[in-house]
Amino acid sequence: MGGKRRGEPAVVERPPGHRRAIAVSALGALLCLVVWVGLVIVAIRSGQDWRDGSSIALVWLILATIAAIVALFGTFALVGRSLRAIGVLPALEPRAPRSRGGKRAAR
Repeated sequence: MGGKRRGEPAVVERPPGHRRAIAVSALGALLCLVVWVGLVIVAIRSGQDWRDGSSIALVWLILATIAAIVALFGTFALVGRSLRAIGVLPALEPRAPRSRGGKRAAR
């Protein structure tokens, strides 16, 4: 079953609070998703009220739409963090610092 070039599986060392961090990220993502659903419902109802003639409903529609965008972005960010923590997505590598200037700055 094993060939000549088969190596031992890599053992990944996890920090002590690893499972807790995953649980907190996943719970935060779920909370953001629930908030997003609520804000979408508020935006839909505010849009209906605005079409019926309520002028303040337009303000609620705009605020709920912006807040729903932020909540969905937070959901995606926390899901990505959770997936990186369990190893489904690769870890982000820090970028090397960019050098200042170009050919002219080197003179």
